[in-house]
Amino acid sequence: MVTINFDELKKLVTDFREVRLADDQQKMGKFEVAGQAVLYSQIAEAYRIGLILMEHKNAMMFINLMKSHNMVDQATKYGNNNYTNRWLFVTKLLYGSWEEKTISKTIFHVWQHDRSSEKYANVLRHLEELEKKPEEVAGFIPTFEYTNKEGITVRKLQGLEVADREANARDGSKPDTSDQLQLGTSRSEPDVMGIPLPAELDPTIGYGSCFFKVENKQMIIFGATKLEEGEFKKLAIARGKVIKKRDDDLSKAADAVSATTEADRKAVTKLVVQEPKLAALKKKLLADPDYAAYIIDAEKEAKKNSGRVRDAQKKKQDVAFMELVLPDSSEAGPVAKSKPKIALVKRKANEVTA
Repeated sequence: MVTINFDELKKLVTDFREVRLADDQQKMGKFEVAGQAVLYSQIAEAYRIGLILMEHKNAMMFINLMKSHNMVDQATKYGNNNYTNRWLFVTKLLYGSWEEKTISKTIFHVWQHDRSSEKYANVLRHLEELEKKPEEVAGFIPTFEYTNKEGITVRKLQGLEVADREANARDGSKPDTSDQLQLGTSRSEPDVMGIPLPAELDPTIGYGSCFFKVENKQMIIFGATKLEEGEFKKLAIARGKVIKKRDDDLSKAADAVSATTEADRKAVTKLVVQEPKLAALKKKLLADPDYAAYIIDAEKEAKKNSGRVRDAQKKKQDVAFMELVLPDSSEAGPVAKSKPKIALVKRKANEVTA
């Protein structure tokens, strides 16, 4: 996984579009064979960027990037998992340009994607299904061969495109569920565990389902039943949808907790100045390095646990309070909304002066 922020992600896309494509266009015009190698390398880079864009933790940044390119419909579909090939969104973002359009004597800049590049969405999807790494792609494409349903062998990029279209022909109207499948089978979830295979189970069974109970520190398994791969994937996708909704809800809640406005800050700053008890509290805290250190530690701990909103909310309240009474602290974190903030300040002031 690649850790990246929005500005870095935007630069990655812009550099590919404005620098890489222009560069490659000049190179490909010189020699046909060399031009093919340049194109394969370009596809490999598009594949690398696409994998980063579509990492689950980068989903909101990818959506916002699409919205900033007038791709609102595509962003909505991606957010709702309502699509047949998610790589189409990647190609529309990477291959295109801003065009000027005049409507009623007003000039607008409109994002126009390159329709001829849409075929790369099939190529990229098939590379992903083959589990190719980005660094393998440029060397793999010229070796690829595929025999289609008519018995005709097609090679290289065309072969990948045809292979993908035929592989997905039957479920072309169904949404792409690869994200949910990946989440549903992720071993990083806390309720996933690996245990040695019981001797009673056939080691070649592949997939299965069961239910269990815990008795005398033993897991008693009932109804171990073989599943076909398709049945297993259906269950995994359903689980992945639940996990994605949970993660999205947590992300939205975390954003809401940390959100603040300048009006909030001014309101509480005014309260701090006006309340005599708060002035006394500030003086006490400034003279109490242990308490200040405790709040700083709480802020650091809140960052570690920011993925779990319940813990983060409590920690951020203390951090917000610290920012109010110690505004010059470099460790101060985000401030909560006005009413909770004011209540917190008054409560702590009463505790000190009681």
